[in-house]
Amino acid sequence: MGFFSSLFGRKKRQSADEWALQQLAEAGGDLSKPHKLEFQLRFPTKSAAEQAAPGVKTVGYEVVIAQDESEEWSLVATKSMIPDADALLSAHHELDAVAVAAGGRYEGWGMVAEDPNV
Repeated sequence: MGFFSSLFGRKKRQSADEWALQQLAEAGGDLSKPHKLEFQLRFPTKSAAEQAAPGVKTVGYEVVIAQDESEEWSLVATKSMIPDADALLSAHHELDAVAVAAGGRYEGWGMVAEDPNV
């Protein structure tokens, strides 16, 4: 394999978000429709989580703060959106910036289970 074929013959590595979206699609999820997504941010103290909350709300998320089993504080930011790789990357960047500014970190996202009877 030559130099150029090794450069241009490689596939782009799949991100964790892209992998999760693929799994959801394979499980039958309709990713063209909005879903309620939860984004996890972690903080060492309750006051740090509370400091971040207004910044998270400002960019359109609902916020719940609770202490978790590791004694850190979790800020769960919930938003209804169409889950695609670009939207998730954008959410990651905006939430990570807010978390880091308050001494916390972005942990990732998940989809809220929806009641099939509704």
